[in-house]
Amino acid sequence: MLKKVLTVMLVLSLLNGFVPFSFLSPALAAEGVTMEVLGGLVQLKNTEDAPWKDVTGTMTVSSGYYINIGAGGSALVSFPDGSTIRLYEKSMLVLMNVNFVSGRRDYNMRFLGKVLTRAEGAGGGSAFISSAPTTHISTDGKEYSAEIETDLFLRVKVLEGDAKPKEAYHIRGEVKEIFTETETFTMEVKNDKGEKAIITVALHPYTVVFEGYKKYRDSGVPKDLGSIKDLKKGDDILVYGDPSGDLTFVDASLITKEGWLPVALWSFEGPSMGMTPVIIGIVGGVILGVVGGVGGGSSPGGTPGSPVQPVQ
Repeated sequence: MLKKVLTVMLVLSLLNGFVPFSFLSPALAAEGVTMEVLGGLVQLKNTEDAPWKDVTGTMTVSSGYYINIGAGGSALVSFPDGSTIRLYEKSMLVLMNVNFVSGRRDYNMRFLGKVLTRAEGAGGGSAFISSAPTTHISTDGKEYSAEIETDLFLRVKVLEGDAKPKEAYHIRGEVKEIFTETETFTMEVKNDKGEKAIITVALHPYTVVFEGYKKYRDSGVPKDLGSIKDLKKGDDILVYGDPSGDLTFVDASLITKEGWLPVALWSFEGPSMGMTPVIIGIVGGVILGVVGGVGGGSSPGGTPGSPVQPVQ
């Protein structure tokens, strides 16, 4: 119950600031979003507390639904404007919400594994905000693939249009109290003034705990991502996720330890359109350098970006 109450409070507070999932809306169902199982093992659940169910065929899905693609599986999520997301094996997608602002349709989702996103109405009618554990991807472009490698490095290939990365909110601290029944724990952190404070962190079915993502990418089994039982009091950890407006609560997407992440969190590559600057490093909000591509090619291997930043 505590977790559900805190989550409701978080959802309301998110309206006061930018995070990718500003509220959970039933509009996805009303808009006729569907999922088609293309083959292999595909699992679905309509709430985070529900059990996973194996599914086949085509079905309507809504906000708050979890889709898991097991070993050898694949599925296609289709939106009413013709936009699609292809899900590959050992991947997960959480449908968060669709926002309507001045006639614009913005789709928000969280993913693990590998996806291929095509936004048919981008630039005029829709955009996608897709979140990996450490990084948000926003696009007014047409098509891109995104894959989170086993070390949580995000590799994005823009096939048409443009996509932009933004490092997710993160904070360091020490685990204090653990509440296994609600999948929450408290953490002692330092606020912007350098003062100690206590915040609450909630885990969800998409939360990666320590080395759980590598296990998940080997198996495609959601429970391998980890759980609250992997934590112990006194652990020094780094938490990525979606914070409340007053920064006292975080819905965790990743719980890891210092030094366990790659130095760079992402690489983006794609067709150059004239001179396109790409940020290759950010530390504490300071741009370390940019590069630009000219012509019809892309940077070999992509362009790395955003080392882990200091405490937010």
